[in-house]
Formats: sequence, C-alpha cells, structure tokens
Amino acid sequence: MITSAEEYLSKQYLINSANIPTIALLLPSTEKIYNINLSTRMVEAPEYLSVLKDHYAETIYFKCDRYFDNMDLTDTVCLIQYQNKNTQDPGHFFAVPFYDIDHFQKPGTKDEDRGKILIPWCISGSATAVAGPITFSFHFYKLDEQGSNNLLYGLNTLPANSKILYGLDIETTEEEELASSDYL
Repeated sequence: MITSAEEYLSKQYLINSANIPTIALLLPSTEKIYNINLSTRMVEAPEYLSVLKDHYAETIYFKCDRYFDNMDLTDTVCLIQYQNKNTQDPGHFFAVPFYDIDHFQKPGTKDEDRGKILIPWCISGSATAVAGPITFSFHFYKLDEQGSNNLLYGLNTLPANSKILYGLDIETTEEEELASSDYL
C-alpha cells in the first residue's frame, strides 16, 4: 500500500488532532479493493499477493455484503484459508482481526458499495515462503455461545488463485556479513 505525500499531508491534521477520529484512516484513495460476491461465492483475486519472503509487508483488501441470507457477517469470525501450491504443507489460515463497517459509509461512497464491509488480509511469511501459485478462500462462521464448538453458521467462498512473485533470496557467508558491517 503506497500513500502519496500529498494524501498523507492532507490527512496530517487528523493524525495530530487531539480529537479521536471516528473513521479509520486505513486506505489511500488509490488502493484497490477486491470484491467477494457471496451469491456466486466468487472472489476477485489480485494478480499477485506479495513477493517471496515478505512478512506483513502487504495488506490486500476485500469487500462483501455485510448482510447475507439473514446473517450479519460482522457477527461471525472470518478466516482466510490459503495454500501455497509449491509447498508440501496442508495450508494455513489468517484470522481476520476486524471488519471495517465505516469505510463504505463515508460521503461520496457509491450506492452499490453502501452496506458492504471491508476485510483486510495481512500477507504473512507462511504465504510467501515459496514463490509460485497460491489458492485462497474465505470462511465465515459462528459457534454457539456455550463453548461446545457447535457450528451455528458457516459460509464458504470458492477458491481463488493468485501468486507469490519471485524475489532474490540470497544467503550470505560469514565473511560477506563481516565485510558489509565495515561500511555501516
């Protein structure tokens, strides 16, 4: 996510203000938000998620309807399940830490985006461990309140495909590490 200097400076008064903002300042205006169509269960996927060995350097944002078949999805837990196709492991998941329900309520929001929720995915090192294709899906669920792990609600999307880009992963020798420290 890249924020231009102009956009940062235009919001600096909010950062320096003693007043607590009511809307999170998460996204630059140019940030792409990918769509999840709950009716078809299709997920719009970016061409690539991140680069080999990155860890929380990239956040990808998705949007979907807040309400689906009489369920408020903000009352559910959301997991993003993913599997890097070039590894032998069975896959991983990212527990979505929050839903942003305010982003699409701002003035100037398109009518078709009102009532949507914003879902962040911080791409971790387990996703970027190996370059190549990666498959992911969303799982929304709700368990009963007695803690018995009875599933009260479950909603899954179809798998989407993206990739982890190749990068340089150079291992240095001890002599190179010592030599490079001379210049610091």
